[in-house]
Amino acid sequence: MLENRGIIKEGEKAPESPLARQDGAKFLIRYLGLGIAGERSEIYTNKFRDNIDENYKGYAMLCYGLGIMRGDDKGRFNGTKPMTRAETAVAIYNMLKVE
Repeated sequence: MLENRGIIKEGEKAPESPLARQDGAKFLIRYLGLGIAGERSEIYTNKFRDNIDENYKGYAMLCYGLGIMRGDDKGRFNGTKPMTRAETAVAIYNMLKVE
């Protein structure tokens, strides 16, 4: 289902691996139909203290701006860190509130 909608593309599936925060951001933004905007990383300014891979910066900044995902208490996004179940649940809940 997620593949058919273009949310997860071929080569991005890794069911046995933890979901990194940057991948979670990408999938959530694609689910909202904003994937093209997320791909345009050059138009976003990183609001976090850590560096975010350019391939994920647009997705992370959209998630931040839409209130879907936040950083840690030190202002870092931690893009390569695995998402916990709690973080995933909160992000999905917040995404569903986006109008």
